[in-house]
Order: sequence, then C-alpha cells, then structure tokens
Amino acid sequence: MHVSLVCLVTASFCEEIANFRRWAQRISNDRLVFLDETAMKVNQAPSTTLVMPGESEYVIVEDDTSYAARYDMIGVCTGKEMLPSIVYSPADRVSRGVDGIRSWMVNDYIEDILARAISALDRYPMYLIVDRASAHNKDKMLEAFQNSGCEEIVEVKYMPTKSAKRLSPLDNVIWHEWKDKVRQHSPLNSSNIVSHMMTAYHSVAPNVYYRHCGLTHGQSVYKDCPSPSLHHHTASR
Repeated sequence: MHVSLVCLVTASFCEEIANFRRWAQRISNDRLVFLDETAMKVNQAPSTTLVMPGESEYVIVEDDTSYAARYDMIGVCTGKEMLPSIVYSPADRVSRGVDGIRSWMVNDYIEDILARAISALDRYPMYLIVDRASAHNKDKMLEAFQNSGCEEIVEVKYMPTKSAKRLSPLDNVIWHEWKDKVRQHSPLNSSNIVSHMMTAYHSVAPNVYYRHCGLTHGQSVYKDCPSPSLHHHTASR
C-alpha cells in the first residue's frame, strides 16, 4: 500500500518546525552554529561523466563493494563560514575500538578543535544546534566548550525530532553539494580521499542554505509545509 508523505507530515509537526524557526529568526545567522556527521566511501563516483570519443565511460574505483572503506566526518557551519572539521579513517576507528562516531568523540572534537575556532570568531552569544542522534548529548557538549574556556556557546539546542532535512543547512543541502564535489575527484583512494573531503568542505558557502532552511529573518515559518490547505496554519510568521 502506498502512503503519501504529505499524509505523514502532521500540522503539529509543522508547528514544531515553525516554533524553531521563530526562535532562530530572532538570532543572526552567523550566531547559529550547526553540527552534524556524514561519511564518504572510496567507491563514490560521479553519477554522470563527460568523456572524449574513444575514452572510457566509467570510473575505476579502489573498491566497488558495500565494504569499501568509509571515512567519517564531523562538520560545523555558521551562516557565514564553514568551521574546522575532523575526519576519522577506518584506522582511526579501529584504534578507538568503534565502528562509527560516538558521543565522546564529538566531545573530544569540541575540546580539541571546535571550541578554539568558535572563540576566535569573537561573537557572543552563539548557539550550537544538533539533531537528536545518540552521539549528541547537549549537556556533555556544553561542558566540553566550558572545559576549553569557550564562553561564546551559551546553549546547545536540539532540533525537533526528524526535522533536520528541513532545518539544518548541513543536512539540507550542504552535505549533498559537498559529496558531489568530492565525487568529481574520482577515482578516490585511501591516499587522496581525506584531502578531497577537506578541500570540498571548505569550498562551500553556507549562507544561502540558511535561507533555504527558513532560518533568515522575514521568511515564512511555514514555507515548506507540504499541505497548507489541510493544516490551516493561522500565521505565516
């Protein structure tokens, strides 16, 4: 049985998103800091290629199986810039005895890298925004900033459950643009993938995606409601 996505998005869910946007729109976009995790495998390749007559129409990758080496990244952006990220290779995960990014790894990244970068921006106050993944414990994350002497982050705030695709510039759609840029350097391998991931990451301009997510002052907080005629929202802002 086919169920329309529109039917699954309730009016109350749209109200949760609208309330988050009302809060965010009162704050300058360069003070809203989004953190998220993503990954890239060495078997990633462009979906389309341009070739000269007689050249190969395919890209040879290092490993074309589902077990191809995965490189995990923690990325952070404000409405003005991409902040320093970190990449964990398969060897890094083995040395830590994990198969993915854990909360203590996020907290270590905050203490070792992110807190310093945010302090250097000299903006107060700032707000770190994350989804409700198990790797994100907002009390521990705020403690990590405080342990590093970073006073700029005054709150770690969760987005409403399952709303990242509508509210997070990283999830919508910075990671998509980033992956496309990395794929253009195929074939990827263990020697070049981290460099290409970092270069592509720092080439992204995040400001346009804050507007895309309805975080900019003056936008309708119901801008992407999938069924306004059914939800009957009473106000646009």
